[in-house]
Amino acid sequence: MIEIDLQEPAGGQPLALELRTTKGEDLQAPERLADRVVLGAPAVRRLTPDTVAADDELRGFLEAEAASAGYWLLQFTCTFDHDDELPFAKTWLQLALASVSDAAVAHSMEPLVLTGNRVVTWGAKLTIPCVFAQLEFDLGGQATTEEVSCEASYEGTAKPTWRYYKTSSAPVRGPKRMRLVARTPARGGLSATVRIGATAEHPRFGRKPLSYDTPPDPGQQWLTVPAPAASGKA
Repeated sequence: MIEIDLQEPAGGQPLALELRTTKGEDLQAPERLADRVVLGAPAVRRLTPDTVAADDELRGFLEAEAASAGYWLLQFTCTFDHDDELPFAKTWLQLALASVSDAAVAHSMEPLVLTGNRVVTWGAKLTIPCVFAQLEFDLGGQATTEEVSCEASYEGTAKPTWRYYKTSSAPVRGPKRMRLVARTPARGGLSATVRIGATAEHPRFGRKPLSYDTPPDPGQQWLTVPAPAASGKA
C-alpha cells in the first residue's frame, strides 16, 4: 500500500440549481438556487509505475496494465451551503467520464459509504489492483445502528455517483470531499462533466420535497486532461 498526496487546488465555481418537480400544491418555492452549491476545482494525477515506485506490487500491476489501460487519481470537493429557510435533505453528484475513442470508467471510488464524520484527506492510500485502501473498524463485538450519510454507486461505469443524506442530527451541509481512480485506454486522456441535484424541504413549504438539479447539458467541460506523451511519463 502507498499513500499519494495531491495538492489541494484553489478556486471553485458556483452552480445554479433549478426547480424540477414538486409534490402536491404550488407552494411558491424558489425556482432557482443560484449560490447554494460550489464545485471545487479538480486535482488529478496520472498513475504510472514511477509515481508508485515505493510499492512493488502496485508498480507491477501498472506495468502489466500499461499496454491496455491508463489510471488517473482524481479528487475534488463540493460544498453545499446551508439555508435555514430551505435546508437540503438529500443531494447527489454524478460525473460523466470520457476518454479518447472509449469511455473512461470509475475503477475505484471513495467514500463508498459514510455513517459518521470520517475525514477524507488529500492523501489517497492505494493498494493493488489500484484501488483505495478501505478502513476497518473493530467494534469489539458490539452491535451498533448508524445512519448512512453518504453512499457511492455506479463504480465500474462512466457515471460514478455520490448521494448525501440528512441524518437525525443534521441536514446536508458544508464541504464534501470525493475521489476516484479512473481507468482509461492506455493512450487516452481524461475528461469529465458534472451534474448535481438536491432535495430540499421546510415547514414553510409544508415539508413537501422540492427537487432541484443543474440544467441539462450545461455545455461546460469540468475536467480536461490531455493524453500522455508517447514516453508514458506522468
